Amino acid sequence: CCSSGGIRRYYLYMVGEMAAERCGSQVIAGRYHRMPASIGECYTLSREVLGRGVSGAVVVGVRACTGERVAVKTLGLHQFVSEAALNKEAKHLSREIEILMTVDHPHVVRLHDVFETPTKLHVVMELLQGGSLQQRAERLGHLDEGDAAVATQHMMLAVSYLHELFLVHRDLKPENFVHVGPAPGEGALKLIDFGLSKHWRPDKVMTRASGTLPFQAPEVLDHAYDHQCDWWSLGVIVFFLLLGHLPFVPEAPLYAGDDADGRLRGRIRRGAYQIRWRARWDPLSAEAR
Repeated sequence: CCSSGGIRRYYLYMVGEMAAERCGSQVIAGRYHRMPASIGECYTLSREVLGRGVSGAVVVGVRACTGERVAVKTLGLHQFVSEAALNKEAKHLSREIEILMTVDHPHVVRLHDVFETPTKLHVVMELLQGGSLQQRAERLGHLDEGDAAVATQHMMLAVSYLHELFLVHRDLKPENFVHVGPAPGEGALKLIDFGLSKHWRPDKVMTRASGTLPFQAPEVLDHAYDHQCDWWSLGVIVFFLLLGHLPFVPEAPLYAGDDADGRLRGRIRRGAYQIRWRARWDPLSAEAR
């Protein structure tokens, strides 16, 4: 285990072990598969690429027994040049697998199976083909109040469900709500990407700032927050859907060393939001405002 290959195999093994420790070996056993089981026994992988990320490609797969189309993310360990980077990715994956194996909700993406080999990890997910809420809003410019209300209901149902399980997402943003499809913007919204999520306790506050800055709550910036931070992020998303821009808009640095993010944090703490287009704001109902 002292070689780079040994370190990679060890951390791949730890993805499953950390997930099993947190959510129970019985839950993991049915869908987390190690050799001699292989993904080829259950799924056929196509050449249709859905996307590529730092950790690997996502392709379309087909379940052999039903013909159901799925999304398969493959993590290759050869790309990690340091033990620290591999450890970080293993923790990220184990947290996401842990959570997705214990949740079941119409507005949360479903994890079907995980297959582990000595050099790769195949994560089989529900196939979402309708594009993200971010893409839909950018394509339309903004959503009318009725459509935004439906989207908000879907998002609130997902977040309320997580909170009932004492889970906090910590990275809610339009990119992480995706339509089922099949066409762009069609079908129910489902919440994805649980890599920053964690279990919360009513008697403890969280201190590590997580998430995407324009969507972070003031208490997250102050390193003392609880699950309620998700509701702030959801409010930022709804603002974006209705008006077509963020309430707290990131700025480009004015010069080398300029603390643009610091100014953004200050506006978030003060609640100093911006309304660019009164023509979109003025017609909104009192409930939407």
